[in-house]
Amino acid sequence: RVLERLVVLRQEAEFRCLAESSNAALAKRDLPLGPGKSRHWDMVAAILQHSKEANVNFCGMRAADLRDILDKVHGKLPLAYLNLNDNKELCKDEAGVEQVERLLDLAPNLRELKLKSTGLSEEGQRKLEQAWAGQPRLLRPA
Repeated sequence: RVLERLVVLRQEAEFRCLAESSNAALAKRDLPLGPGKSRHWDMVAAILQHSKEANVNFCGMRAADLRDILDKVHGKLPLAYLNLNDNKELCKDEAGVEQVERLLDLAPNLRELKLKSTGLSEEGQRKLEQAWAGQPRLLRPA
């Protein structure tokens, strides 16, 4: 029980430190969070959930990773900019495109989405553009 409490306190301290130190990184559009850099997807989801006008760059993310993050989100995300560049496995199949569509639904304030080098096909790009139809948003594929 004591060990469990220590783990919780450590995770809270890590989250607090990450959230505090991320402000400068967010302002520079430089907060890489990926499988090699963040093992706690719930922590990443919490940061996304509470980041207004956040600029987040994911590295090495797959469709399953994005699904895990989005499963932890409650309500809408306040993101205005999202860089998903260089996630070579993210959109290479239909599951990845579906997760990006789900992300679009959860982030109504999102105005710019970067998808360079994500394996996004022309068909996937058309599907995402249709999901954004009529919205003043910018989709930047490969």
